[in-house]
Amino acid sequence: MPAEWLAEAVLEIADHFGAASYETQKVEGHWRHGGVLYRNDLVRIVVDVPDSAEEPQWMKPVQARWKIPP
Repeated sequence: MPAEWLAEAVLEIADHFGAASYETQKVEGHWRHGGVLYRNDLVRIVVDVPDSAEEPQWMKPVQARWKIPP
């Protein structure tokens, strides 16, 4: 995840929930699809909020948008 995407994601979460944390330790992912080996660096963003019906509904479209590079 490019640094500007991470910053945008963390700020969007912090604006919505009031806070956000992320792990700076990189995690590499490798997978094969259609005979092609893909690789990426993963970053984990952690949001610790009380469980409510509204939060998953807010998070699903945001999460889907972050999975697609601009």
